[in-house]
Amino acid sequence: MTNDDTHRDNNRETSDHELSESEYITTVSTPNLVRTIASLLLGGAVGVMGFAIAPLLKVILLIVLAGAGLLFITIHPYRRDVNAAYMNRYGEYRTTVRRLIPLFPDWLALMILPVIPMQGTFLGIIAFVVASVYNYLVFPWIDGTAYTQEPDNP
Repeated sequence: MTNDDTHRDNNRETSDHELSESEYITTVSTPNLVRTIASLLLGGAVGVMGFAIAPLLKVILLIVLAGAGLLFITIHPYRRDVNAAYMNRYGEYRTTVRRLIPLFPDWLALMILPVIPMQGTFLGIIAFVVASVYNYLVFPWIDGTAYTQEPDNP
């Protein structure tokens, strides 16, 4: 038994014996393409709120871009491994407050940007860039892969 097996075995149920040892996944990394595209889509959803366009168009673009970003994360095949690793570690898959906290700055920007009086292309681009970089940096916490990583051993 390797060190990788020790942590996941602590939470393993006795009914899990039907899975072979190779089917237990402990750590998963987000594919870089998924991380980049989803971050750009979520950043675009935030950035569109800074542009000087009709409010209805802003809402439509926000829903389409945010929906596309979340859908892209959800339908990618790596999610199967993330779910399996999360289940192996924690026993069940639940959305918790700590998984939603990384999205709070995006939500805050979505609430503040529409009321800023100097809306225009510059504000929209700045909001897009800042939100995209932020989402890229915190993406492992957004998609849950950070919670599947093995703790560092001193």
